[in-house]
Amino acid sequence: AYNVGVFYNTGKGVRQDKAEAFRWFEKAAEKGHVLGQYVCGKALAFGTGTEKDYIKAEFWLKKAADQGDEESAKLLRSIKGAVEEAKEAKEFDIPPYDEEELFDYSEELYREGKIRESFLCCKKAAHMDCKRAGYELGRKFYSGDGTEKDLEQAAFWFLWSAKRNNISALIELSEMIIKGEAKIYDSFIRTLEKGAKEDIPSACYYLGLMYYYGKGVRKDYIKAYFYVEKSKLRGYMNKNIESYLEKARAEYERVNGEDYMRHFYKMLSEMYKKEPGEKAYSKAMEY
Repeated sequence: AYNVGVFYNTGKGVRQDKAEAFRWFEKAAEKGHVLGQYVCGKALAFGTGTEKDYIKAEFWLKKAADQGDEESAKLLRSIKGAVEEAKEAKEFDIPPYDEEELFDYSEELYREGKIRESFLCCKKAAHMDCKRAGYELGRKFYSGDGTEKDLEQAAFWFLWSAKRNNISALIELSEMIIKGEAKIYDSFIRTLEKGAKEDIPSACYYLGLMYYYGKGVRKDYIKAYFYVEKSKLRGYMNKNIESYLEKARAEYERVNGEDYMRHFYKMLSEMYKKEPGEKAYSKAMEY
């Protein structure tokens, strides 16, 4: 039964069919086959060939782990939090709302002081692709509101939201990266670059900071100065703008020497010449 599942799973000799593969793996698991139990648990944990079900996944992984399977024990540890949440959600009857209604319901629960229930509803709404819920879920993971604090999950959901044009999420993740609380995501740098190209002030500002600190890009004080100043010209309000402008200029001079400041201003001039609008033209002429 397990081997038949392998054939269907890989498509070797038969048409590939993940659902049929799972059915055969489950047959093997029910007969006590350790690999069948592991594969069943893994499929249920990731929703491969069957619906995702952490509670059932835990059942089969425990069976395999009890037979000494290390991979099952490892996976079991990694999904422990998800299993606990699934059990709690099962006890707490989440209404069959659509994603927007579910998010509104999570907000209502929060106002009533039902913090854990609010988190569970928000999480489900986010997984249903609710944009508002995705950002709020990031905030909950960041602060530990209704769940354990998890910076990795917070960064994931802020990135998810930033890619969907949530400016607040873009700012939150930028701050996390600068503080060293989140790893650098290449796709996030591309999101910042796209936003800066579209003249989104906050995207310009934080792209400048990425260049200043060398986060995800090579450290470049000219580009740092340019993008931070561009955010200012586009009306971005931040108390640290002038400080970063001065620090970027001073750092360039410190690294390259006073004689290189002519190059610094020449490069800024060239960059502004490529920008549309009278403000950019005036800056190009000024530099």
